[in-house]
Order: sequence, then structure tokens, then C-alpha cells
Amino acid sequence: MTGTTYVEPDERRRERPAEFTGTVAQVGSGWKGVDTDRAFLWVRLPSGREVKALVRDVAKV
Repeated sequence: MTGTTYVEPDERRRERPAEFTGTVAQVGSGWKGVDTDRAFLWVRLPSGREVKALVRDVAKV
């Protein structure tokens, strides 16, 4: 997978969205009321670190 990380609006002062490439670690949040516009997934980077992204901002490579 490749895409752009999601950073919560209140965290954007200290962290910026970044491009990534990795494998899917988890899909969805399990939260009631989350629509496809705000559906998340977590991607494991080659370093082992995981990042959060919006499904709409990720593509399969």
C-alpha cells in the first residue's frame, strides 16, 4: 500500500502528513457511525512502525 498518513487536526502543529509505503496491519476502527469518508486503516512500514491513514488516501501498489 502507498498513501499519505492521517494527522489529527489538533496535532498538525507538531506533525505533518507524510507519504508512506507498507503493508496493511488493520482495517477500520470498529467505531459506530464512521462512514467511508472517515474510515481508517493502519499500515505497517518496513521499519515495523505503524501509521494511520484514511482509506480514501491509500492505493494498492
